[in-house]
Amino acid sequence: MSVTWNIHPGTAITADEGDEAPDSSPLSINLGASVQSILSAIKKDDEDRFPPIDLSWSQQDQFGRPIVLSLPKNGLRLQFDGADQRLRLIEITDFTKLSLKYSGSELVKESEGSMSPLFKRVYRLFGASFPGEYMPPVDGKLVGIYVLGWPGVAISFPVEHAVGLQEKDHVALLGSRVTSPADKLAIFEGKTWKDARKQLFVSVIGGPRNSALVSRPFDKLPNEIENARINPNEGDIILSRRFPAPPFVLHLNVTTPQDLITELGAPDTKFKMKTPVHDLTANAKKNGARRGSEVKSPPSSYSSTNTDTFDTDFDSADADDDGDRHHRDTYLCYFSHGMDILVGAADDGHLVVKRVVIHGNLPGSAAFNRHRRLRWTMEFDSDSAVNNRVLHSEAHFEKDIKPELLTAYPDAARDPQTAMGRVINRCWDDNASESSFFLPDQDRSLTGGGDGEQEGKWLGNVRLFQFPGLMFEVGKTGGVVAVYVGGD
Repeated sequence: MSVTWNIHPGTAITADEGDEAPDSSPLSINLGASVQSILSAIKKDDEDRFPPIDLSWSQQDQFGRPIVLSLPKNGLRLQFDGADQRLRLIEITDFTKLSLKYSGSELVKESEGSMSPLFKRVYRLFGASFPGEYMPPVDGKLVGIYVLGWPGVAISFPVEHAVGLQEKDHVALLGSRVTSPADKLAIFEGKTWKDARKQLFVSVIGGPRNSALVSRPFDKLPNEIENARINPNEGDIILSRRFPAPPFVLHLNVTTPQDLITELGAPDTKFKMKTPVHDLTANAKKNGARRGSEVKSPPSSYSSTNTDTFDTDFDSADADDDGDRHHRDTYLCYFSHGMDILVGAADDGHLVVKRVVIHGNLPGSAAFNRHRRLRWTMEFDSDSAVNNRVLHSEAHFEKDIKPELLTAYPDAARDPQTAMGRVINRCWDDNASESSFFLPDQDRSLTGGGDGEQEGKWLGNVRLFQFPGLMFEVGKTGGVVAVYVGGD
């Protein structure tokens, strides 16, 4: 089923309302949206419209190189920056796989005898423009590319190469026989493509991470969190929010669930832990230290997998069960904020925040696409040994973060398990359904896997590094999958 998209230069493409079910809102792909927001929206859509989804990223430079989401059957390619995972570029790569409209008019008319946009049609719809940019052919090819742009949108036309082509009037050139119909279209944020592409993946972008904020009133949704600043010595996490909202300071063992709902909105879901967090932490220190051993660990973010298998990690907070469940610690899960927040009873019986889990949403990790990525920095007190250096979410754990933490916590540095980390294995559960994972927070042994069947289900390892008041889940590329604050 072909989708008709409306072009909004510099902003988005939106599915035509005629393609949507009566009770659903049109699918919108907005610049600035998070990869988690876009992927979740596409996965919820009709599989007939979006059959295959290809995701690629760089394991060597996962934060410096873009994440590319391709929809080959739909002629779309979306590029996100690696550090913040926000949509920077929308590309139409195959005009035969979709229909496009601009200001209510079709970009391609079958009556004109072409399956791709003709220059005359483009010029009529978008209006006059300044001369574009001609890129001569390479590797002995005979066809170059002429990119013509308007604010927020650029369209490329294949042109037969000839000497002196750059000096010709662009309107006459693109309207002549040497120019073929357009082969690509790009939507970006900026006045011109030539200027925008220089800072495309690092410039400040205006659109929100949550596409719902575009179509719904801001007062109906919680303010978007830009980043988190962690002070492990004080047990504080400062959440910087989208202007003009002020920061929200989250205090461990002080902030209440009502504070969270007031400032962050209602959680997307909540789950009660099967075992209190302090018991799990003690068991984890006591048990799993090597691959293949029994590992008991808190079923928070690093036990997360796909968005539709979340209930394999926890007991539902809404399920009817014995009265002792009311005394269990409960995770408030904020997928769109990139956090899980554990609340439990303080010594006086009041509910307070006991732990905060900040997600990195690294592609290739078991928890990918459950939460959006939340960037963080970590600052120590002025008398700390690492006060001259701010740790951050894009740093390599082994090379940059761990050495600083071992300096800051000399007692922990003397523990060989702290320096090496605990291995947590990821594999499919042999006894579970196809859509669920075996999670290493259950009282079962983990096996390394050697036979072909087990090897095909293997997801790889992550390591847990624990310091006073902090725990890091680290992927095989050295990126931080999640950081846990509190919960000792």
